[in-house]
Amino acid sequence: MNYLKAFSIFLLAGAAASAGTLTQIANFSTLAPNSTVSWGAAIDEGSSPASPYSRTAGGVGVTAVHTGDFLILVQGSAFFGNFNNGDVVLNSNFVDGPVTINFASLVQGAGLRIQRDELGPFTATLTAFGLGSVNFGSVSVTGTTAFSDPGDGTAPFLGVLSSALDIASIQLSVSHVGGVAGDTVDFTDLGVVVPEPSTVTLMLAAGALLAFRKTRR
Repeated sequence: MNYLKAFSIFLLAGAAASAGTLTQIANFSTLAPNSTVSWGAAIDEGSSPASPYSRTAGGVGVTAVHTGDFLILVQGSAFFGNFNNGDVVLNSNFVDGPVTINFASLVQGAGLRIQRDELGPFTATLTAFGLGSVNFGSVSVTGTTAFSDPGDGTAPFLGVLSSALDIASIQLSVSHVGGVAGDTVDFTDLGVVVPEPSTVTLMLAAGALLAFRKTRR
């Protein structure tokens, strides 16, 4: 048992020492999530979940954190942005500032559709973090928020995929063109990539091997 425990620790240490390479993902189909976290249902429209707000789907637990509470809206009902008609939208309740989404366990990728709550062009940014709040880097996308009833589906997708199982959290922010990041953010269902257990084992072993080689140099 001690040998197994030591080997497991070695594998995890190796994976942590070899952070993966991030790739920006432009749509759900390319991300190919094996779990999708919804922020609520149509019946929840108008409710204001307190931060931190936790959800679970397909064995994946996530917690959204914001300086204020959140607001659940439905595209085409009380919300007329640029998602698809009927999409459940999580809004930072008109309080500016980034939203952080923490994962209960490490994931390989994540992505969602996002827009700025105020009308006009914007830039949305997703920053990925590893354990210990290590910043792995950021990706961004531009878009334009316009009135749409019931919904035109033009809100851009913003996602990231790592070559390793190492993402502990992501931070979302939006800004108007020429402004600083931190405007009110709207986003929909979160797609999450979590490899199958056999794949995880291979990824950890590969990371451990790379770490071992570095220590031998």
